[in-house]
Amino acid sequence: MRLSKSSHMPLGYHNLYCDGLSPDAKFPRERYPKLRQEMDQRYYGSFVDWFHPRKATFEELTDVHDVGYVLRFLQGNLSPKEKRQIGLRPWTNDIVERTLRLTGGTIQCVESALESCGYAGNLAGGTHHAFRQHGAGYCIFNDIAIAAMTAIGLGCERVAVIDLDVHQGDGTASICQDISAVHTISVHCERNFPFRTQQSNL
Repeated sequence: MRLSKSSHMPLGYHNLYCDGLSPDAKFPRERYPKLRQEMDQRYYGSFVDWFHPRKATFEELTDVHDVGYVLRFLQGNLSPKEKRQIGLRPWTNDIVERTLRLTGGTIQCVESALESCGYAGNLAGGTHHAFRQHGAGYCIFNDIAIAAMTAIGLGCERVAVIDLDVHQGDGTASICQDISAVHTISVHCERNFPFRTQQSNL
């Protein structure tokens, strides 16, 4: 499914961005509805077309991630160690759908940006700590790397990932290090999580 052409900025949002995480999880889940409310209350809302994110497919996930890891997550069979490495505990029954919609929303943004208005956004996403074979740092699947591969699949010859988070995009750098068409740029705090960084292009 493609997003409709619009002069407004398409922005993905789903209630599961917040509600799909436990209130007891050490993660600021409330930021998503608060940001949407703030945007709607100010004039920014008149420049936004909110869209309902679809679920990412198994094929889209395994274009970047290890099949075994994807299956273990989807079937609820991740080990306690894998869950600890990701965080977001205690996990909810909606964690799978939340993750699929977060990732699917980012894929839709790429499709929309390339096929119509040239730009789009997702209120969640940016899960740059997820590696090919495991998640980490509140990140289950790396929607950025998946978005880059989506862009290449849609005909882009080169993709630049510009990551301006306080933490290095270590998972993205690791996944994309052998993909010559993807150039990863990470601007981050020198001493911060992750404590073992990866080699971005810049």
